[in-house]
Amino acid sequence: EPETGYLCNYIRFYGDFKGALTLHSQGEEIYYTSGGRCLDGCERIASYLSDISGYTYEIPTGSASYGGFTDWFIDEFKRPAITLECGKGQNPLPLANLPLIYIRIRRVLFELPLIFCRFRLQRD
Repeated sequence: EPETGYLCNYIRFYGDFKGALTLHSQGEEIYYTSGGRCLDGCERIASYLSDISGYTYEIPTGSASYGGFTDWFIDEFKRPAITLECGKGQNPLPLANLPLIYIRIRRVLFELPLIFCRFRLQRD
């Protein structure tokens, strides 16, 4: 999609991003790998995010295991990327679910940037 190309170009040329977070709907899971490959330390990050959100962390299978933004970011920059599959139910999830979803993931949203910065410092 054109917007995906624009986002990827922006990230390539205008930012030194320490990591990436994508939000998807469905499953209450955390993905942290690219094609089954995992950067050192990323499973530990996913485990912590699981503890604070109540979501399970998984290695995606099937079509979810390749070709997404998280996979591209990990492969392109060798930096951590996380996909949060937010909420559960039938898509599209009702907007009424948003407050409960936010309550579950708010610590992830606020802590993950700090985790990414520490992760990069430890790897440099």
